[in-house]
Amino acid sequence: VSHAWVSNDEMGPCWTPINRFQWPVPLPKGTSLSEIRDELMQHGIHYTWLDVLCLRQQISQEAGAAVGMHEQEREGREKRRFDEWAVDVPMIGSIYQKSAYVVVYFSGLGKAFR
Repeated sequence: VSHAWVSNDEMGPCWTPINRFQWPVPLPKGTSLSEIRDELMQHGIHYTWLDVLCLRQQISQEAGAAVGMHEQEREGREKRRFDEWAVDVPMIGSIYQKSAYVVVYFSGLGKAFR
């Protein structure tokens, strides 16, 4: 599943565990990962790869502070994210190329298909 970003004022962070740590997942306000799962299952999709989950997203200073994260911890996570992206981003093309189906949310992840 891929998606088009919506403007920052339409986004709200959803924190979810990824590899034992809480990470922000930028979702449009009014949506949730559960709603995305439910919608995909209604379309017969039971296993999926969500790029927004599989590629850890940036933790801004504001988002880190909002959940009580110390700046040193946030910087350490950002370094880990940067190192992972150096490996993972080049593989994205092959993941989509070898997929049976690719679902793209053009109106923002989790917003209804049109």
